[in-house]
Amino acid sequence: MRFDEIDEFLRRKGAVEVIVEIGSGSATYQNINEAVLASSSTVSNRLNEAVKNELIEVTHRPTDYGTQKRYTLTDSGKRIYDWVLDIDLEKKIRELRRVQRDRDNKMEQLLDYVSRDSVLLKKYSGPERRLSDEELKRMSDHHHSGEKAPDEMWEQRRHDELHASLIRRDSDEDDT
Repeated sequence: MRFDEIDEFLRRKGAVEVIVEIGSGSATYQNINEAVLASSSTVSNRLNEAVKNELIEVTHRPTDYGTQKRYTLTDSGKRIYDWVLDIDLEKKIRELRRVQRDRDNKMEQLLDYVSRDSVLLKKYSGPERRLSDEELKRMSDHHHSGEKAPDEMWEQRRHDELHASLIRRDSDEDDT
């Protein structure tokens, strides 16, 4: 095991996270894969590279369904894990994971908004759009009163409906 090989390994995406997960007790591929924010192929590659660099070792444990691979840190891997703890890198990794998951949740929420808005845009821009009598009267009077133009009225109506829909959805999620 050479310094430059370990240096190169630790700089790769997911490498330190794999060491942290094994060091903190995750011993199976499934647990490690769920915890590390990288693709399953990246996690698999990092595990293989860590074995090659003698930072982790693999054991096989019999189960009811065959055998299960278990990963443990070697002495060199334990030293690296201890250093990770000494400099509070583990906390930063866990914080980054939390922030990434929050970002992913917000991204899903944004995509939901876009999807709902798209549906409403079709509803309010197609030939089936209907105005209430009050909106028709406001449209005919808008030049004299300084109110919004018809297109602005449709945009405001779509925005209001989207906002109401999202508030209902968010309050439904809070109830669960």
